Amino acid sequence: MRYFVVSDIHTDLWFPRAVDRPRWECYDPHESVIQETLDYIWKLREYPTDVDGIIVPGDITNDYQSTCYTIKWLSEKYKKVYIVIGNHDMTVRGNATPSRSNLPFKSSQEKVDALVQYGKDLGNVRVLDKMLYDDIAGTMGFPDFKCCCPDAAWAERSKLYWKRSWYDGKYWRGKNFNADALWEAESRRMRTLVLMQPKIMVTHYMPIQLGISFDFRNDPLNAVFYFDAKEFLELFDHDAYWLCGHVHEAKRTVYTNAKGFKVTILCNPNGYPDDPHTWVYESETHRGQLRAMKSFEYNNEAFIIEV
Repeated sequence: MRYFVVSDIHTDLWFPRAVDRPRWECYDPHESVIQETLDYIWKLREYPTDVDGIIVPGDITNDYQSTCYTIKWLSEKYKKVYIVIGNHDMTVRGNATPSRSNLPFKSSQEKVDALVQYGKDLGNVRVLDKMLYDDIAGTMGFPDFKCCCPDAAWAERSKLYWKRSWYDGKYWRGKNFNADALWEAESRRMRTLVLMQPKIMVTHYMPIQLGISFDFRNDPLNAVFYFDAKEFLELFDHDAYWLCGHVHEAKRTVYTNAKGFKVTILCNPNGYPDDPHTWVYESETHRGQLRAMKSFEYNNEAFIIEV
């Protein structure tokens, strides 16, 4: 099976590039707006459709209706569609979107549950919320603030910032909105899923083994993007893929664990309209030690995987 990997589609943020303003500047744009926007993106990026399926590691849109329309469009383009939830897909409150389609959901998890069911109803779509399907495992993941923060005090400040000011804290809704509890829960889920030995593991949040770009080294905001996946990568007893998103930069690395198995980690974001989309950053890691790093001109073929 050949799958194309692309994350962070952000369909709703591309409306102004693809459709006349009067058609998209409303509470809930017509389905044709989403269709034309995706047609525009796929033509612009020359994304392949002659594959067996597509895997989307999160961040489709901010609102429920546009997300459903995007999933439906993907289901008509590809034989199989696999999706994990991103932090933008968890939006249920605030001014992140004018859409009224988020209003019925009392919590972010209610919205996720509805998207899981919507995918099932389409037949060829699986929204992987903490589950394994067709040897593909998926869960959102979460940042581990200990991973990027130099000390405990910095980590606590970062968690407070995440809760009060970052996108997640402003636009998600949930019980016991605690960063430590969320990390512990997602960490357990990732471990459980990897122990099932999937051929493909998908998260929205990014393993730090993929590397922090030079321009963002020592940036305090790194704490809201990454987690250390070493303990999970070391559990694989076969060659595998780990797919992720969240960071709007195309990256690829091969991690070799202590057993000698290679886990290829990929991030291929569509991103926001003004994001650069020209280079792929490639590295190789052996048991946590960086061996090589280079970059090459962006090529969709780099993000077609075969299992």
